[in-house]
Parts: sequence; structure tokens; C-alpha cells
Amino acid sequence: MTKRQIENSLDYKTYGRTIKTLVAMWAVFAVLVLFVMAFVLMPTTNVGVVFLYAATVSVGVGVLAISGPVIYCIVKRARMLKNIDEYKVYSAVLDKPHVYRGSVRYEVCLPYDDSKDITLNTPYMFGSGMFAVNLVDDYNNKKVNLAYNGKTGVLVVLGLADEPLVEPADTSEIE
Repeated sequence: MTKRQIENSLDYKTYGRTIKTLVAMWAVFAVLVLFVMAFVLMPTTNVGVVFLYAATVSVGVGVLAISGPVIYCIVKRARMLKNIDEYKVYSAVLDKPHVYRGSVRYEVCLPYDDSKDITLNTPYMFGSGMFAVNLVDDYNNKKVNLAYNGKTGVLVVLGLADEPLVEPADTSEIE
């Protein structure tokens, strides 16, 4: 298992997309608060002071609002990259869905240590809504490649089994 394969997994990309979405939402919020506060405070004080107050409040409140979820996603991504050599690749059929608030996770049973099977759950990263990226229709009852790290307990969905696992690019011929 390579770092690049983990970085191309559905889980890693989903957390990255979440970070980008939160930062974009924060930027829109910050600009809106900046303009609202500027128009409210404009008649009372100096223009420079107004924008300083407005910028401080919009940035401060925005950072407080998104810092928790962003840190959570960053930690989850970092945890996926820990002990890359410990990952074992499995194939399983995603046929036991569990729905929660429009998102779907799957329960999978993997052969672990030749003597017992282990039951794990994928993250809630599948959906059927307008903004869903990993559509249930594309993965339900399909065979997928999974990577499981026994040390950290992390299960990563690498993609559909009929798609090749991503290998590192060969840069030896590039001059």
C-alpha cells in the first residue's frame, strides 16, 4: 500500500472536499459580515476603524465556527496516512447499507488473521442527494477494494474493484 493510493481513496478525498467546502463557506460568511457591519457602523465612526472592526469580527467568528470541523477532517486524513505499511487490501461487496440523515454507510465483513472475520463500517460518505459525490447507485451491491489498518483500526474505501489501484507515477523518463 502506498501513500498515493490512500490519497486517492474515497475517504481521503471526501475529507479534503469537506475542508474546501467549509473554507469556502467561511469566506462567503466573512465577506457578508464585513459588508453588513460596515454599513451598520459607517455613519458613526471613521471608515478605517469600521473595516478593522468588521474584519476582526468576521474573521474571528468564522474561524471559531469552522475550526472544529476542519481540525477533525485534518486529523482523520492524517490518521489514514499513519502506518501505511500496516494496511491490508481486501475486496468486499457493499450490500448492507445503513442510512442516517440522507447519508449511507456500509457494513462489511473482512477475513482478518485467517482465524476470524471482522465486521467494520465505512464512513457515512455515500448518498443519493443532489450534492452527493459518491452516489449510492454507483456503489450499492458492487464489489469494492478496501484497505484496513489493524493497528489504527482505520478502514479506507479505495474504489470499485474493477478499477485499478493507483500506482505511483513513473518519473524516470521525464527529463
